[in-house]
Amino acid sequence: DQALEAACDPLLAAEAGEAELISDAAAAALFACAAYGAPMREGRLDGVGAFAGGAAAHFFGKWTPAENSAAFVAMTGIREEDLLLASWGERTFEPAFCLSWSLGQEWLVLSVRGTVDWRAMLTDVAAHPVPICGGIAHEGMVRAARSIVERSLPLV
Repeated sequence: DQALEAACDPLLAAEAGEAELISDAAAAALFACAAYGAPMREGRLDGVGAFAGGAAAHFFGKWTPAENSAAFVAMTGIREEDLLLASWGERTFEPAFCLSWSLGQEWLVLSVRGTVDWRAMLTDVAAHPVPICGGIAHEGMVRAARSIVERSLPLV
């Protein structure tokens, strides 16, 4: 019996670690979805609506930054004061994003929304490879990342 327990201990530890990883992934997924704000909370963004973006806003209406922030807080379960920065406007090379503190996980979370506005599609198609950090990356994504860093770094 002792030999069996000793053999199972590493397996149980691995399963416990996997459970924590799955739990963390689920929490991270909440933040990723919440970056889409009120339309996501209201179930207005399916795969087609998210891709069409501007059409979704046209058909379903526009939401205020306050409504988007309230949806983000509700979807993630964070406190209002833990939403450190919310930038809901989206322009070329300037994606919408939220910077928040997740007390439960003790995470500083940067949630970046994907393409919802037609102007963001220009970021998507700016795909020229550019050098960064010893490698190469998609120019539009690099420029978008720099924009986020410039706006959020003062709070970090």
